[in-house]
Amino acid sequence: MQSHRRDERGRYILELLPALPSVWPQGQVSGLRTRGGFEIAMDWVDGKLTQARIESKLGGTCLVRTDVPVRIQTRGHEVTLERRPEDVIAFETQPGHSYQVSATKETEASDRLKLWYDEPAKAWTEALPVGNGRLGAMVFGGTGTERIQLNEDTLWAGPPVPQDRVGAYKAIDEARKLIFDGKYSEAQSLMQREVMGERISPRSYQTLGDLHVAMPSASGSAKSCRRELDLDTAIATTTFIIDGTTYTREVFASPIDQAIAVRLTADEAGSITVDVTLDRPADFEVAPIGSDTLSMFGQASHEGKHKGVRYHTQVQARLEGGSIQVKDKTLSIEKADAVTLLLTAATDYSFDDPYQPLERNLAQTCAKQLAAAPAKDYDQMKADHIAEHRRLFRRVDLDLGATAAAQKPTDERLKAVQNGANDPSLAALYFQFGRYLLISCSRPGCMPSNLQGLWNDHLEAPWNADYHININIQMNYWPVEVCNLSELHEPFFRLTEALLPAGRKTARDVYNCRGFVAHHTTDAWFHTSPFGNVVYGMWPMGAAWCTQHFMEHFRFTSDREFLRTRGYPILQEASLFFLDWLVEDPGTGQLVSGP
Repeated sequence: MQSHRRDERGRYILELLPALPSVWPQGQVSGLRTRGGFEIAMDWVDGKLTQARIESKLGGTCLVRTDVPVRIQTRGHEVTLERRPEDVIAFETQPGHSYQVSATKETEASDRLKLWYDEPAKAWTEALPVGNGRLGAMVFGGTGTERIQLNEDTLWAGPPVPQDRVGAYKAIDEARKLIFDGKYSEAQSLMQREVMGERISPRSYQTLGDLHVAMPSASGSAKSCRRELDLDTAIATTTFIIDGTTYTREVFASPIDQAIAVRLTADEAGSITVDVTLDRPADFEVAPIGSDTLSMFGQASHEGKHKGVRYHTQVQARLEGGSIQVKDKTLSIEKADAVTLLLTAATDYSFDDPYQPLERNLAQTCAKQLAAAPAKDYDQMKADHIAEHRRLFRRVDLDLGATAAAQKPTDERLKAVQNGANDPSLAALYFQFGRYLLISCSRPGCMPSNLQGLWNDHLEAPWNADYHININIQMNYWPVEVCNLSELHEPFFRLTEALLPAGRKTARDVYNCRGFVAHHTTDAWFHTSPFGNVVYGMWPMGAAWCTQHFMEHFRFTSDREFLRTRGYPILQEASLFFLDWLVEDPGTGQLVSGP
Protein backbone atom coordinates (compact mmCIF):
# COMPACT_ATOMS: atom_id res chain seq x y z
CA MET A 1 0.00 0.00 0.00
CA GLN A 2 1.24 3.47 -0.86
CA SER A 3 -0.16 6.91 0.00
CA HIS A 4 2.53 9.39 -1.00
CA ARG A 5 0.99 10.60 -4.28
CA ARG A 6 -1.40 13.56 -4.23
CA ASP A 7 -4.09 14.96 -6.51
CA GLU A 8 -4.11 18.51 -7.87
CA ARG A 9 -5.55 19.79 -4.57
CA GLY A 10 -2.98 18.09 -2.40
CA ARG A 11 -5.11 15.20 -1.19
CA TYR A 12 -3.39 11.85 -0.76
CA ILE A 13 -4.22 8.95 -3.09
CA LEU A 14 -4.38 5.50 -1.48
CA GLU A 15 -2.89 2.94 -3.88
CA LEU A 16 -3.86 -0.61 -2.97
CA LEU A 17 -1.37 -3.30 -4.01
CA PRO A 18 0.52 -1.05 -6.44
CA ALA A 19 3.66 -3.25 -6.61
CA LEU A 20 2.93 -6.65 -5.07
CA PRO A 21 5.85 -9.11 -5.47
CA SER A 22 4.96 -12.13 -7.60
CA VAL A 23 6.20 -14.46 -4.84
CA TRP A 24 3.23 -13.32 -2.67
CA PRO A 25 0.29 -14.26 -4.92
CA GLN A 26 -2.21 -14.37 -2.07
CA GLY A 27 -2.47 -13.02 1.43
CA GLN A 28 -4.04 -10.46 3.71
CA VAL A 29 -2.98 -7.54 5.84
CA SER A 30 -4.77 -5.33 8.35
CA GLY A 31 -4.08 -2.34 10.54
CA LEU A 32 -2.03 -0.30 8.06
CA ARG A 33 -2.27 3.48 8.44
CA THR A 34 -2.18 5.91 5.54
CA ARG A 35 -1.47 9.54 5.03
CA GLY A 36 -4.73 11.53 5.20
CA GLY A 37 -6.16 9.67 8.20
CA PHE A 38 -7.30 6.22 7.05
CA GLU A 39 -6.69 2.65 8.26
CA ILE A 40 -6.56 -0.19 5.73
CA ALA A 41 -7.16 -3.95 5.69
CA MET A 42 -6.79 -5.94 2.42
CA ASP A 43 -7.13 -9.48 1.02
CA TRP A 44 -5.76 -10.61 -2.32
CA VAL A 45 -5.72 -13.78 -4.48
CA ASP A 46 -3.62 -14.44 -7.60
CA GLY A 47 -1.96 -11.08 -7.08
CA LYS A 48 -5.31 -9.21 -7.35
CA LEU A 49 -7.23 -7.36 -4.66
CA THR A 50 -10.41 -9.21 -3.66
CA GLN A 51 -11.61 -7.03 -0.80
CA ALA A 52 -10.51 -4.28 1.53
CA ARG A 53 -11.78 -2.27 4.47
CA ILE A 54 -11.07 1.44 4.77
CA GLU A 55 -11.73 3.08 8.14
CA SER A 56 -11.94 6.87 8.04
CA LYS A 57 -10.39 8.48 11.13
CA LEU A 58 -10.92 12.10 10.13
CA GLY A 59 -13.65 12.07 7.47
CA GLY A 60 -13.41 13.91 4.18
CA THR A 61 -12.75 12.76 0.63
CA CYS A 62 -11.01 9.42 0.14
CA LEU A 63 -9.10 8.86 -3.12
CA VAL A 64 -8.32 5.23 -4.01
CA ARG A 65 -6.49 3.60 -6.90
CA THR A 66 -6.54 -0.13 -7.59
CA ASP A 67 -5.67 -2.34 -10.55
CA VAL A 68 -9.09 -4.03 -10.40
CA PRO A 69 -12.57 -2.54 -10.58
CA VAL A 70 -14.30 -2.17 -7.22
CA ARG A 71 -17.57 -1.24 -5.56
CA ILE A 72 -17.74 0.36 -2.11
CA GLN A 73 -20.44 0.04 0.55
CA THR A 74 -20.95 1.37 4.06
CA ARG A 75 -23.54 0.18 6.55
CA GLY A 76 -25.32 -1.82 3.87
CA HIS A 77 -25.63 1.05 1.40
CA GLU A 78 -23.86 1.60 -1.91
CA VAL A 79 -21.41 4.53 -1.88
CA THR A 80 -21.52 6.99 -4.76
CA LEU A 81 -18.16 6.95 -6.52
CA GLU A 82 -16.64 9.67 -8.68
CA ARG A 83 -14.29 8.22 -11.27
CA ARG A 84 -11.17 10.28 -11.87
CA PRO A 85 -8.40 9.94 -14.46
CA GLU A 86 -5.75 7.23 -14.05
CA ASP A 87 -8.22 4.77 -12.47
CA VAL A 88 -8.63 6.88 -9.32
CA ILE A 89 -12.00 6.83 -7.59
CA ALA A 90 -13.18 9.37 -5.03
CA PHE A 91 -15.88 9.14 -2.37
CA GLU A 92 -16.90 11.06 0.72
CA THR A 93 -16.36 9.58 4.19
CA GLN A 94 -17.54 10.25 7.74
CA PRO A 95 -15.23 10.11 10.79
CA GLY A 96 -15.31 6.69 12.42
CA HIS A 97 -17.14 4.97 9.54
CA SER A 98 -15.80 1.87 7.80
CA TYR A 99 -16.09 1.33 4.04
CA GLN A 100 -16.11 -2.15 2.50
CA VAL A 101 -14.28 -2.37 -0.84
CA SER A 102 -15.15 -5.35 -3.04
CA ALA A 103 -13.62 -6.33 -6.37
CA THR A 104 -16.19 -6.64 -9.15
CA LYS A 105 -16.36 -8.48 -12.44
CA GLU A 106 -14.62 -7.02 -15.45
CA THR A 107 -17.98 -6.35 -17.07
CA GLU A 108 -19.02 -4.28 -14.07
CA ALA A 109 -15.72 -2.44 -14.21
CA SER A 110 -16.32 -1.31 -17.73
CA ASP A 111 -19.54 0.42 -16.71
CA ARG A 112 -21.39 -1.92 -19.01
CA LEU A 113 -24.69 -0.07 -18.60
CA LYS A 114 -23.24 3.37 -19.22
CA LEU A 115 -22.75 5.44 -22.34
CA TRP A 116 -19.87 7.80 -21.61
CA TYR A 117 -17.76 10.38 -23.43
CA ASP A 118 -14.78 12.56 -22.59
CA GLU A 119 -16.00 15.76 -24.23
CA PRO A 120 -19.28 17.70 -24.50
CA ALA A 121 -21.77 17.01 -27.29
CA LYS A 122 -21.10 19.13 -30.36
CA ALA A 123 -24.47 18.35 -32.01
CA TRP A 124 -27.97 17.54 -30.78
CA THR A 125 -27.62 13.94 -31.95
CA GLU A 126 -24.65 13.52 -29.59
CA ALA A 127 -26.54 14.71 -26.49
CA LEU A 128 -27.81 12.18 -23.93
CA PRO A 129 -31.58 11.56 -23.57
CA VAL A 130 -33.57 11.33 -20.36
CA GLY A 131 -37.35 11.06 -20.14
CA ASN A 132 -40.28 10.05 -17.95
CA GLY A 133 -42.69 9.26 -20.79
CA ARG A 134 -44.15 12.77 -20.89
CA LEU A 135 -41.19 15.08 -20.25
CA GLY A 136 -37.88 14.64 -22.03
CA ALA A 137 -34.48 16.30 -22.13
CA MET A 138 -31.31 16.06 -24.20
CA VAL A 139 -28.25 16.80 -22.07
CA PHE A 140 -25.24 18.20 -23.93
CA GLY A 141 -22.76 17.89 -21.07
CA GLY A 142 -21.18 21.30 -21.55
CA THR A 143 -18.70 22.72 -19.05
CA GLY A 144 -18.80 26.51 -18.73
CA THR A 145 -22.17 26.52 -20.50
CA GLU A 146 -24.74 23.75 -20.45
CA ARG A 147 -27.68 23.33 -22.84
CA ILE A 148 -30.52 21.02 -21.88
CA GLN A 149 -33.06 20.74 -24.70
CA LEU A 150 -36.60 20.07 -23.47
CA ASN A 151 -39.70 18.25 -24.70
CA GLU A 152 -43.30 17.74 -23.58
CA ASP A 153 -45.03 14.98 -25.51
CA THR A 154 -48.27 16.84 -26.36
CA LEU A 155 -46.66 19.98 -27.81
CA TRP A 156 -47.89 19.96 -31.42
CA ALA A 157 -48.75 22.55 -34.03
CA GLY A 158 -52.40 22.39 -35.02
CA PRO A 159 -54.94 21.93 -37.82
CA PRO A 160 -55.93 21.98 -40.59
CA VAL A 161 -55.30 18.30 -41.24
CA PRO A 162 -55.87 16.21 -44.38
CA GLN A 163 -59.56 15.71 -45.17
CA ASP A 164 -61.57 12.86 -46.65
CA ARG A 165 -62.60 13.10 -50.30
CA VAL A 166 -66.24 12.21 -49.74
CA GLY A 167 -67.59 9.89 -52.45
CA ALA A 168 -64.13 8.90 -53.66
CA TYR A 169 -65.25 5.26 -53.79
CA LYS A 170 -66.84 5.99 -57.18
CA ALA A 171 -63.42 6.85 -58.62
CA ILE A 172 -61.93 3.81 -56.87
CA ASP A 173 -64.42 1.56 -58.67
CA GLU A 174 -63.36 3.09 -61.98
CA ALA A 175 -59.67 2.75 -61.10
CA ARG A 176 -60.14 -0.95 -60.36
CA LYS A 177 -61.66 -1.52 -63.78
CA LEU A 178 -58.69 0.27 -65.36
CA ILE A 179 -56.25 -1.87 -63.36
CA PHE A 180 -57.97 -5.12 -64.37
CA ASP A 181 -57.74 -3.90 -67.98
CA GLY A 182 -54.02 -3.31 -67.56
CA LYS A 183 -54.32 0.49 -67.74
CA TYR A 184 -52.17 1.16 -64.68
CA SER A 185 -51.03 4.68 -65.51
CA GLU A 186 -54.59 5.85 -66.14
CA ALA A 187 -55.72 4.26 -62.85
CA GLN A 188 -52.94 5.97 -60.92
CA SER A 189 -53.76 9.37 -62.42
CA LEU A 190 -57.44 8.93 -61.56
CA MET A 191 -56.65 7.97 -57.97
CA GLN A 192 -54.30 10.92 -57.54
CA ARG A 193 -56.88 13.34 -58.94
CA GLU A 194 -60.08 12.08 -57.30
CA VAL A 195 -59.11 10.19 -54.13
CA MET A 196 -55.98 11.58 -52.53
CA GLY A 197 -56.27 14.45 -50.07
CA GLU A 198 -53.86 17.37 -49.91
CA ARG A 199 -50.64 16.91 -47.96
CA ILE A 200 -50.63 19.70 -45.38
CA SER A 201 -47.16 20.22 -43.95
CA PRO A 202 -45.48 21.29 -41.74
CA ARG A 203 -47.72 20.48 -38.79
CA SER A 204 -45.10 19.22 -36.43
CA TYR A 205 -44.42 17.92 -32.98
CA GLN A 206 -42.23 20.66 -31.51
CA THR A 207 -39.52 21.33 -28.98
CA LEU A 208 -40.54 22.80 -25.64
CA GLY A 209 -37.36 24.88 -25.70
CA ASP A 210 -33.97 25.00 -24.00
CA LEU A 211 -32.76 25.36 -20.43
CA HIS A 212 -29.36 27.06 -20.30
CA VAL A 213 -26.99 26.99 -17.32
CA ALA A 214 -23.98 29.28 -17.70
CA MET A 215 -21.02 29.78 -15.34
CA PRO A 216 -20.13 33.46 -15.94
CA SER A 217 -17.25 33.55 -13.45
CA ALA A 218 -15.45 30.40 -14.68
CA SER A 219 -12.11 31.64 -15.99
CA GLY A 220 -9.99 28.54 -16.52
CA SER A 221 -10.35 25.84 -19.13
CA ALA A 222 -12.14 22.65 -18.18
CA LYS A 223 -10.17 19.46 -17.51
CA SER A 224 -11.03 15.81 -16.85
CA CYS A 225 -14.37 16.14 -18.64
CA ARG A 226 -16.73 13.20 -18.55
CA ARG A 227 -20.39 12.95 -19.44
CA GLU A 228 -22.32 9.74 -19.08
CA LEU A 229 -25.79 8.23 -19.22
CA ASP A 230 -26.37 5.43 -16.73
CA LEU A 231 -29.07 3.20 -18.20
CA ASP A 232 -29.58 1.51 -14.83
CA THR A 233 -30.46 4.76 -13.03
CA ALA A 234 -31.69 6.89 -15.96
CA ILE A 235 -29.43 9.74 -14.84
CA ALA A 236 -27.16 11.80 -17.10
CA THR A 237 -24.08 13.00 -15.22
CA THR A 238 -21.45 15.54 -16.25
CA THR A 239 -18.21 16.10 -14.32
CA PHE A 240 -15.29 18.42 -15.01
CA ILE A 241 -12.61 20.41 -13.23
CA ILE A 242 -12.14 24.18 -13.56
CA ASP A 243 -9.51 26.05 -11.55
CA GLY A 244 -8.99 23.03 -9.28
CA THR A 245 -12.67 22.65 -8.38
CA THR A 246 -14.60 19.56 -9.48
CA TYR A 247 -18.13 20.29 -10.68
CA THR A 248 -20.88 17.70 -11.05
CA ARG A 249 -24.27 17.95 -12.76
CA GLU A 250 -26.96 15.29 -12.61
CA VAL A 251 -30.08 15.37 -14.80
CA PHE A 252 -33.08 13.06 -14.71
CA ALA A 253 -36.79 13.14 -15.56
CA SER A 254 -38.76 11.77 -12.64
CA PRO A 255 -41.83 9.66 -13.49
CA ILE A 256 -42.87 9.92 -9.83
CA ASP A 257 -42.68 13.69 -9.38
CA GLN A 258 -43.36 14.60 -13.05
CA ALA A 259 -40.44 17.00 -13.14
CA ILE A 260 -37.01 17.26 -14.71
CA ALA A 261 -34.36 17.66 -12.02
CA VAL A 262 -30.95 19.24 -12.57
CA ARG A 263 -28.54 19.01 -9.63
CA LEU A 264 -25.43 21.25 -9.52
CA THR A 265 -22.70 20.49 -6.97
CA ALA A 266 -18.99 21.08 -6.45
CA ASP A 267 -16.35 19.75 -4.06
CA GLU A 268 -15.66 23.25 -2.73
CA ALA A 269 -18.28 25.12 -0.73
CA GLY A 270 -19.69 28.26 -2.32
CA SER A 271 -18.54 27.32 -5.82
CA ILE A 272 -21.88 27.29 -7.68
CA THR A 273 -22.30 30.62 -9.48
CA VAL A 274 -24.56 30.25 -12.49
CA ASP A 275 -27.05 32.07 -14.69
CA VAL A 276 -30.19 30.09 -15.61
CA THR A 277 -32.33 31.00 -18.62
CA LEU A 278 -35.13 29.58 -20.77
CA ASP A 279 -35.70 30.15 -24.48
CA ARG A 280 -37.25 28.67 -27.59
CA PRO A 281 -36.80 29.17 -31.36
CA ALA A 282 -40.18 30.95 -31.70
CA ASP A 283 -43.61 31.54 -30.14
CA PHE A 284 -42.58 32.15 -26.55
CA GLU A 285 -42.50 34.66 -23.73
CA VAL A 286 -40.39 34.46 -20.57
CA ALA A 287 -41.42 35.98 -17.24
CA PRO A 288 -40.07 35.61 -13.69
CA ILE A 289 -42.23 34.35 -10.82
CA GLY A 290 -40.90 35.68 -7.55
CA SER A 291 -37.15 35.54 -7.02
CA ASP A 292 -36.50 31.83 -7.69
CA THR A 293 -38.64 30.78 -10.68
CA LEU A 294 -38.79 31.48 -14.42
CA SER A 295 -41.79 30.73 -16.62
CA MET A 296 -41.96 30.34 -20.39
CA PHE A 297 -45.24 30.12 -22.27
CA GLY A 298 -46.84 30.42 -25.69
CA GLN A 299 -48.71 28.54 -28.41
CA ALA A 300 -47.21 26.16 -30.95
CA SER A 301 -47.49 27.30 -34.56
CA HIS A 302 -45.63 27.53 -37.85
CA GLU A 303 -44.96 31.23 -38.32
CA GLY A 304 -48.39 32.08 -37.00
CA LYS A 305 -50.20 29.37 -38.98
CA HIS A 306 -51.33 25.95 -37.76
CA LYS A 307 -51.85 27.31 -34.27
CA GLY A 308 -51.94 24.37 -31.96
CA VAL A 309 -51.29 23.52 -28.35
CA ARG A 310 -50.78 26.18 -25.69
CA TYR A 311 -47.94 25.39 -23.33
CA HIS A 312 -46.41 26.62 -20.10
CA THR A 313 -43.20 25.60 -18.33
CA GLN A 314 -41.59 26.70 -15.08
CA VAL A 315 -38.11 26.17 -13.69
CA GLN A 316 -37.48 26.76 -10.01
CA ALA A 317 -34.09 26.97 -8.27
CA ARG A 318 -33.60 25.55 -4.77
CA LEU A 319 -30.36 26.69 -3.19
CA GLU A 320 -28.18 25.31 -0.45
CA GLY A 321 -26.28 28.39 0.65
CA GLY A 322 -25.55 31.35 -1.58
CA SER A 323 -28.00 33.89 -3.00
CA ILE A 324 -30.40 34.24 -5.94
CA GLN A 325 -32.03 37.13 -7.76
CA VAL A 326 -33.75 37.77 -11.07
CA LYS A 327 -31.80 39.85 -13.58
CA ASP A 328 -33.34 40.52 -16.99
CA LYS A 329 -35.32 37.23 -17.18
CA THR A 330 -32.36 35.33 -15.77
CA LEU A 331 -32.03 33.48 -12.47
CA SER A 332 -28.66 34.70 -11.20
CA ILE A 333 -27.24 32.41 -8.50
CA GLU A 334 -24.07 33.25 -6.60
CA LYS A 335 -21.78 31.25 -4.32
CA ALA A 336 -24.16 28.40 -3.54
CA ASP A 337 -22.93 25.10 -2.13
CA ALA A 338 -25.45 23.19 -4.27
CA VAL A 339 -28.44 24.00 -6.48
CA THR A 340 -31.38 21.88 -7.58
CA LEU A 341 -33.34 23.08 -10.61
CA LEU A 342 -36.82 21.60 -10.98
CA LEU A 343 -38.67 22.02 -14.27
CA THR A 344 -42.33 21.22 -14.91
CA ALA A 345 -44.50 21.73 -18.00
CA ALA A 346 -48.14 21.51 -19.03
CA THR A 347 -50.25 22.04 -22.17
CA ASP A 348 -53.95 22.37 -22.96
CA TYR A 349 -53.94 19.30 -25.23
CA SER A 350 -56.81 16.87 -24.63
CA PHE A 351 -56.20 13.33 -25.81
CA ASP A 352 -59.89 12.46 -25.40
CA ASP A 353 -60.90 15.33 -27.71
CA PRO A 354 -57.93 17.09 -29.35
CA TYR A 355 -60.14 19.71 -30.99
CA GLN A 356 -61.48 20.87 -27.60
CA PRO A 357 -58.50 22.15 -25.55
CA LEU A 358 -58.42 21.50 -21.83
CA GLU A 359 -59.77 24.39 -19.82
CA ARG A 360 -57.16 24.65 -17.11
CA ASN A 361 -54.74 27.25 -15.83
CA LEU A 362 -51.41 25.99 -17.14
CA ALA A 363 -49.35 28.22 -14.84
CA GLN A 364 -51.20 26.88 -11.81
CA THR A 365 -50.74 23.32 -13.04
CA CYS A 366 -46.96 23.80 -13.25
CA ALA A 367 -46.82 25.59 -9.90
CA LYS A 368 -48.76 22.76 -8.26
CA GLN A 369 -46.29 20.20 -9.63
CA LEU A 370 -43.37 22.28 -8.34
CA ALA A 371 -45.02 22.63 -4.94
CA ALA A 372 -45.35 18.85 -4.68
CA ALA A 373 -41.81 18.02 -5.79
CA PRO A 374 -39.90 20.27 -3.33
CA ALA A 375 -41.74 18.61 -0.45
CA LYS A 376 -38.97 16.01 -0.74
CA ASP A 377 -35.26 16.60 -0.48
CA TYR A 378 -33.20 15.91 -3.60
CA ASP A 379 -31.85 12.59 -2.38
CA GLN A 380 -35.35 11.24 -1.79
CA MET A 381 -36.56 12.48 -5.16
CA LYS A 382 -33.58 10.82 -6.83
CA ALA A 383 -34.09 7.56 -4.93
CA ASP A 384 -37.79 7.43 -5.88
CA HIS A 385 -36.90 8.06 -9.52
CA ILE A 386 -34.26 5.32 -9.58
CA ALA A 387 -36.55 2.80 -7.89
CA GLU A 388 -39.36 3.39 -10.38
CA HIS A 389 -37.01 3.19 -13.36
CA ARG A 390 -35.40 -0.02 -12.11
CA ARG A 391 -38.83 -1.58 -11.58
CA LEU A 392 -38.97 -1.80 -15.37
CA PHE A 393 -35.36 -1.73 -16.51
CA ARG A 394 -34.00 -4.51 -14.29
CA ARG A 395 -36.46 -7.10 -15.56
CA VAL A 396 -34.00 -8.08 -18.30
CA ASP A 397 -30.24 -8.51 -18.12
CA LEU A 398 -27.90 -9.30 -21.00
CA ASP A 399 -24.20 -10.01 -20.50
CA LEU A 400 -22.20 -11.02 -23.58
CA GLY A 401 -18.83 -10.72 -21.88
CA ALA A 402 -16.34 -7.91 -22.29
CA THR A 403 -13.03 -7.18 -23.93
CA ALA A 404 -10.54 -4.42 -23.23
CA ALA A 405 -12.51 -2.24 -25.66
CA ALA A 406 -15.21 -1.84 -23.01
CA GLN A 407 -12.94 0.51 -21.05
CA LYS A 408 -13.01 3.16 -23.79
CA PRO A 409 -15.49 6.01 -24.36
CA THR A 410 -18.61 4.93 -26.22
CA ASP A 411 -17.88 6.91 -29.38
CA GLU A 412 -14.41 5.35 -29.64
CA ARG A 413 -15.91 1.88 -29.14
CA LEU A 414 -18.40 2.45 -31.93
CA LYS A 415 -15.68 3.59 -34.34
CA ALA A 416 -13.56 0.57 -33.43
CA VAL A 417 -16.42 -1.85 -34.10
CA GLN A 418 -17.02 -0.19 -37.45
CA ASN A 419 -13.39 -0.97 -38.23
CA GLY A 420 -13.74 -4.60 -37.24
CA ALA A 421 -12.99 -4.65 -33.49
CA ASN A 422 -14.60 -7.25 -31.24
CA ASP A 423 -16.67 -5.58 -28.51
CA PRO A 424 -19.55 -7.86 -27.46
CA SER A 425 -20.54 -5.71 -24.50
CA LEU A 426 -21.24 -2.81 -26.89
CA ALA A 427 -23.92 -4.97 -28.53
CA ALA A 428 -25.40 -5.66 -25.08
CA LEU A 429 -25.28 -1.94 -24.27
CA TYR A 430 -27.06 -1.17 -27.56
CA PHE A 431 -29.79 -3.68 -26.73
CA GLN A 432 -30.34 -2.18 -23.28
CA PHE A 433 -30.25 1.35 -24.71
CA GLY A 434 -33.26 0.41 -26.83
CA ARG A 435 -35.15 -0.78 -23.74
CA TYR A 436 -34.09 2.37 -21.90
CA LEU A 437 -35.44 4.63 -24.65
CA LEU A 438 -38.81 2.88 -24.68
CA ILE A 439 -39.10 3.16 -20.89
CA SER A 440 -38.22 6.85 -21.18
CA CYS A 441 -40.71 7.75 -23.93
CA SER A 442 -43.73 5.45 -23.60
CA ARG A 443 -45.42 5.11 -20.23
CA PRO A 444 -49.13 4.53 -19.56
CA GLY A 445 -51.05 7.79 -19.78
CA CYS A 446 -48.54 9.42 -22.12
CA MET A 447 -48.46 9.87 -25.88
CA PRO A 448 -46.91 6.94 -27.78
CA SER A 449 -43.38 6.94 -29.11
CA ASN A 450 -43.24 9.06 -32.27
CA LEU A 451 -40.68 9.05 -35.09
CA GLN A 452 -38.11 10.48 -32.67
CA GLY A 453 -39.42 8.79 -29.56
CA LEU A 454 -39.94 11.80 -27.29
CA TRP A 455 -36.95 13.95 -28.18
CA ASN A 456 -37.02 16.68 -30.83
CA ASP A 457 -35.21 20.02 -31.01
CA HIS A 458 -37.09 21.36 -34.06
CA LEU A 459 -40.18 23.43 -34.64
CA GLU A 460 -40.44 21.68 -38.01
CA ALA A 461 -39.14 18.18 -37.41
CA PRO A 462 -38.23 15.67 -40.14
CA TRP A 463 -41.53 14.11 -41.27
CA ASN A 464 -43.12 16.22 -38.48
CA ALA A 465 -41.93 13.64 -35.89
CA ASP A 466 -45.42 12.19 -36.27
CA TYR A 467 -46.81 8.65 -36.05
CA HIS A 468 -45.93 6.82 -39.24
CA ILE A 469 -48.16 3.77 -38.92
CA ASN A 470 -46.80 2.11 -42.05
CA ILE A 471 -43.96 0.42 -40.09
CA ASN A 472 -42.19 3.04 -37.96
CA ILE A 473 -44.40 3.04 -34.88
CA GLN A 474 -44.71 -0.74 -35.12
CA MET A 475 -40.90 -1.02 -35.09
CA ASN A 476 -40.75 1.17 -31.99
CA TYR A 477 -42.95 -1.34 -30.19
CA TRP A 478 -41.69 -4.64 -31.57
CA PRO A 479 -39.38 -5.15 -28.54
CA VAL A 480 -41.98 -4.25 -25.90
CA GLU A 481 -43.39 -7.72 -25.13
CA VAL A 482 -40.33 -9.92 -25.57
CA CYS A 483 -38.22 -7.42 -23.59
CA ASN A 484 -40.60 -7.63 -20.61
CA LEU A 485 -42.06 -4.13 -20.87
CA SER A 486 -45.61 -5.16 -21.68
CA GLU A 487 -47.40 -2.28 -19.95
CA LEU A 488 -45.48 0.20 -22.11
CA HIS A 489 -47.58 -1.00 -25.04
CA GLU A 490 -50.53 0.96 -23.61
CA PRO A 491 -49.87 4.35 -25.31
CA PHE A 492 -49.81 2.62 -28.72
CA PHE A 493 -53.08 0.84 -27.96
CA ARG A 494 -54.65 4.11 -26.88
CA LEU A 495 -53.56 5.85 -30.10
CA THR A 496 -55.00 3.06 -32.25
CA GLU A 497 -58.32 3.23 -30.39
CA ALA A 498 -58.33 7.02 -30.77
CA LEU A 499 -58.29 6.57 -34.56
CA LEU A 500 -61.63 4.73 -34.51
CA PRO A 501 -64.04 7.70 -34.90
CA ALA A 502 -62.18 9.33 -37.80
CA GLY A 503 -61.28 5.91 -39.23
CA ARG A 504 -64.93 4.85 -39.40
CA LYS A 505 -65.81 8.08 -41.17
CA THR A 506 -62.98 7.63 -43.70
CA ALA A 507 -64.01 4.02 -44.32
CA ARG A 508 -67.60 5.11 -44.99
CA ASP A 509 -67.06 8.35 -46.93
CA VAL A 510 -63.97 7.45 -48.97
CA TYR A 511 -64.39 3.68 -49.46
CA ASN A 512 -68.09 2.96 -48.79
CA CYS A 513 -66.93 0.26 -46.37
CA ARG A 514 -67.74 -0.79 -42.85
CA GLY A 515 -65.18 -0.85 -40.03
CA PHE A 516 -62.31 1.60 -39.73
CA VAL A 517 -59.26 2.48 -41.78
CA ALA A 518 -56.13 4.62 -41.53
CA HIS A 519 -53.26 5.16 -43.94
CA HIS A 520 -49.52 5.72 -43.81
CA THR A 521 -49.41 8.34 -41.06
CA THR A 522 -51.31 10.23 -38.38
CA ASP A 523 -50.48 12.60 -35.54
CA ALA A 524 -51.88 14.11 -32.35
CA TRP A 525 -55.03 15.16 -34.25
CA PHE A 526 -55.89 11.55 -35.22
CA HIS A 527 -56.56 12.08 -38.93
CA THR A 528 -57.04 8.95 -41.05
CA SER A 529 -57.52 10.21 -44.64
CA PRO A 530 -55.46 9.06 -47.64
CA PHE A 531 -53.33 12.03 -48.69
CA GLY A 532 -50.22 13.03 -50.56
CA ASN A 533 -48.88 10.99 -53.44
CA VAL A 534 -50.49 7.73 -54.52
CA VAL A 535 -47.19 5.86 -54.39
CA TYR A 536 -46.99 6.19 -50.59
CA GLY A 537 -50.34 7.59 -49.46
CA MET A 538 -52.78 5.15 -51.07
CA TRP A 539 -52.19 2.49 -48.44
CA PRO A 540 -55.27 1.59 -46.36
CA MET A 541 -53.39 -0.92 -44.19
CA GLY A 542 -52.16 1.30 -41.36
CA ALA A 543 -55.00 0.79 -38.89
CA ALA A 544 -55.08 -2.98 -39.43
CA TRP A 545 -51.34 -3.28 -38.87
CA CYS A 546 -51.69 -1.37 -35.62
CA THR A 547 -54.39 -3.77 -34.42
CA GLN A 548 -51.99 -6.69 -34.77
CA HIS A 549 -50.21 -5.41 -31.67
CA PHE A 550 -53.36 -6.03 -29.62
CA MET A 551 -53.26 -9.69 -30.58
CA GLU A 552 -49.52 -9.89 -29.97
CA HIS A 553 -50.07 -8.47 -26.46
CA PHE A 554 -52.61 -11.23 -25.80
CA ARG A 555 -50.25 -13.91 -27.09
CA PHE A 556 -47.66 -12.86 -24.51
CA THR A 557 -49.98 -12.13 -21.58
CA SER A 558 -53.01 -14.44 -22.11
CA ASP A 559 -55.07 -11.55 -20.75
CA ARG A 560 -58.56 -12.64 -21.78
CA GLU A 561 -60.21 -9.55 -20.32
CA PHE A 562 -57.97 -7.38 -22.51
CA LEU A 563 -58.82 -9.52 -25.53
CA ARG A 564 -62.56 -9.36 -24.80
CA THR A 565 -62.84 -5.64 -24.10
CA ARG A 566 -60.14 -4.13 -26.32
CA GLY A 567 -58.37 -6.61 -28.57
CA TYR A 568 -61.29 -8.39 -30.25
CA PRO A 569 -63.46 -5.27 -30.79
CA ILE A 570 -60.75 -3.37 -32.65
CA LEU A 571 -59.65 -6.43 -34.65
CA GLN A 572 -63.28 -6.81 -35.67
CA GLU A 573 -63.40 -3.18 -36.85
CA ALA A 574 -60.29 -3.66 -38.99
CA SER A 575 -61.61 -6.96 -40.39
CA LEU A 576 -64.95 -5.45 -41.35
CA PHE A 577 -63.17 -2.90 -43.50
CA PHE A 578 -61.23 -5.53 -45.42
CA LEU A 579 -64.29 -7.75 -45.90
CA ASP A 580 -65.84 -4.85 -47.80
CA TRP A 581 -62.62 -3.54 -49.38
CA LEU A 582 -61.36 -6.73 -51.01
CA VAL A 583 -62.55 -7.29 -54.56
CA GLU A 584 -62.59 -10.35 -56.80
CA ASP A 585 -59.94 -10.44 -59.50
CA PRO A 586 -61.85 -11.36 -62.69
CA GLY A 587 -58.83 -13.21 -64.02
CA THR A 588 -58.15 -15.46 -61.02
CA GLY A 589 -61.33 -15.37 -58.96
CA GLN A 590 -59.26 -14.51 -55.88
CA LEU A 591 -59.95 -11.63 -53.53
CA VAL A 592 -57.36 -8.89 -53.96
CA SER A 593 -56.61 -5.52 -52.43
CA GLY A 594 -56.27 -2.44 -54.55
CA PRO A 595 -55.66 0.09 -55.72
